[in-house]
Amino acid sequence: MKTKHNNPLVKGKSSQIAPLFLSILFASYSLAYSGGLGVVKNVVSGDTVEISDFVNPRKTFTTHINGIDAPEPGQPFFNESKTFLEKLILGRTVKNTDSGLFCEGAPVHEIMVEQGYAWVYKDNIKNDSYTRNKLVSGESKARTDKKGLWATGNPVSPGEYRRSEEERKHDERSKRQLLAYELDRKARVKAEEQERQDLEKYETAQIAKGLVKYMDFWLTPEQRDQYIEKIRKKRVAEEETRIERAREAERQRLAQIQYEVEQTAKGLIKYNGNWVTPEQKHLAEESLVKAKQDQKIVHPPKGPSTVASRIPVSGPSLASTGMRVAPITRSQEWQELHLDHFRIFHKGCSELADKTGKYLEDRFKAMTKKLDIVTGLDLLWYGQNSVKLYIYPSQQELVEELKLPKWAAGCANYETRTIYSIEDEDDIKRIVTHELGHLLFADMINKKFIIGWIDEGMARWLEPEEGRAARKQSLAAAKQKNSLLSLNELTSMRNYQALSSTKAQFFYAQSERLIDVLMQASDFVTFQGFCIHIQNGSDFATAFAIFYSPKFRTLEGLNQAWLDSM
Repeated sequence: MKTKHNNPLVKGKSSQIAPLFLSILFASYSLAYSGGLGVVKNVVSGDTVEISDFVNPRKTFTTHINGIDAPEPGQPFFNESKTFLEKLILGRTVKNTDSGLFCEGAPVHEIMVEQGYAWVYKDNIKNDSYTRNKLVSGESKARTDKKGLWATGNPVSPGEYRRSEEERKHDERSKRQLLAYELDRKARVKAEEQERQDLEKYETAQIAKGLVKYMDFWLTPEQRDQYIEKIRKKRVAEEETRIERAREAERQRLAQIQYEVEQTAKGLIKYNGNWVTPEQKHLAEESLVKAKQDQKIVHPPKGPSTVASRIPVSGPSLASTGMRVAPITRSQEWQELHLDHFRIFHKGCSELADKTGKYLEDRFKAMTKKLDIVTGLDLLWYGQNSVKLYIYPSQQELVEELKLPKWAAGCANYETRTIYSIEDEDDIKRIVTHELGHLLFADMINKKFIIGWIDEGMARWLEPEEGRAARKQSLAAAKQKNSLLSLNELTSMRNYQALSSTKAQFFYAQSERLIDVLMQASDFVTFQGFCIHIQNGSDFATAFAIFYSPKFRTLEGLNQAWLDSM
């Protein structure tokens, strides 16, 4: 059917549009739902479709198109409405949102109303005035032009049709339920009466035999007396046993007191459940202290030169902070500390390593909670799979051994699941948190390299809230001076590790703000699909159109929202 609608889906140009569906390969713990994105497998009616999940095509879900109400089965124009929707979207990639259904960028809900195949359904778009006004205007025009179902005059709306059908079905159900209840009541009364008569006959017969009822049993008087006597003797025996046990417990208590008095008289003391001399206790305590201080010695780590291009580097704040690093006067062998999800390697800073390890465990729980990740990650990061952290005594040693930029204070190796940092009490928490964010995000996108600002921005976004307000103020000042990086510059930048300290600070802060805008616009599942789509070969603009166009419309819309957030 050809109309004057300017959308290619209606003009018959749909065969010229390449399908948007590309396979997305998730990790073993990949989330199973893509948030409404998928391929239409079946059209149930003019406002209801079955969609195969974009991430897991074998999974389908049925959804109603928000904003419209099409004829019900059995109602006039039902088949026409269903057939028109099939021609529009069957077999195509769609995105179902709170504002309606979009197919290759086209608003399917608006087309159905404008062509006279559906009514406006305002109840589920109350908070979207833009979509509501568009649909109301389209319905008014279709009514005036007598398109589709409006050609017959004033058709009955699906809501009125459903109400009349529900009333009829409700009356029929009420009659059936009333009849069933009455039949069931009569059957219960008859059964209860028969049971009463049978019980009365049975009791009369038992009494005639000279039996008596005792605790629901019919017994002879002799049997009843014997049973009562048996119960009495059992209770007497139980009481005697209880008294004997209490006496035995008291004898043991007194014997224990006597034993302790004798041991104390010999000059012994109680230590860990054993009676020992004071000298023996002193030796045991010294051995325990020595065992705690004796840590396992391991070989130094090999540098990550084989994957240098994949090592994200922590922000440049240490370049101008005047960090305080302890002089290297201790053993240069690496010492190891084991925790649940981390193994800490250091060169003698035991107290700092212990504090950092506990802090990492807390941040790991906070990050997985923020991303709402399945708890299976706890097993993937446990035991032999735990993440390694190497704490270098100085920034110079870290930079020279790992060949990092001079302003770098830490990095992470995706392949070996290793974090590298420096021994600085003032900044180590920020460094390891940032690098932990890199590793966690790498697991979420199957450890493949991705656009630099996405990787660094996500790591910054996962950091604690401290300092975020200050960075936002700094960006606002830079915005006034028109010195920010553009979205195009940020996306096309590849060698951001070669930036100066000042430019690197803006790169990290702007990346964090852009991630925050995307995360607020949707859920993490959508963002995860967006990232994996880029990894599988799509450019930034194509992936954006598939996952975020319903929210921002265009890249310029994203850019404006990003600037407004700063």
